[in-house]
Amino acid sequence: IVYGDVVADIYDGRLARKFNLRTKEGAILDPFFDKIKNLSVGTYIMIAEGVTNPLALVFGASYAVDYISQKKRGPILEQVIQVSKAVISPQNCTLDNQEKSQNMANNFGKWKTGLQAGVHIGYAVKECIPLNYLAPNHKNEIDTGFTYLLASVLAVSVVLGAIGIRKRIGTRD
Repeated sequence: IVYGDVVADIYDGRLARKFNLRTKEGAILDPFFDKIKNLSVGTYIMIAEGVTNPLALVFGASYAVDYISQKKRGPILEQVIQVSKAVISPQNCTLDNQEKSQNMANNFGKWKTGLQAGVHIGYAVKECIPLNYLAPNHKNEIDTGFTYLLASVLAVSVVLGAIGIRKRIGTRD
């Protein structure tokens, strides 16, 4: 599911732009679901690994950045209503003909989401690889090292997300 979501997330915006199907609701829907995905995968990891795991701790910071980022797009409840309408009746969505939409993600946000997706995939791979067969005497060291690697990548995504928020605030002031 995680792999399919990443592929869909990469191509949905490209296809919408190519076929001139960009909508204001879609510009809200896409990052909204990215944040829901990060919240659900992160919550799973926090439960599976324990909240004191370094990766789980960084997910907490990631949640904060995701929330602030989405909040900068407008009231969350209003976004939920718009997203619901877009899912229930996409034919009623409003075309977004602006060359540079104010709802468009900046590059920092795109990199943040890409790195989050990489962490999601990395964790899924980590769970699927039988480390006890590959390196029976070093399973814990490999597992710990990989966890720190994923936490570091997620920390970079948090920094990029914070920069993206600052850029968005700067363009609206």
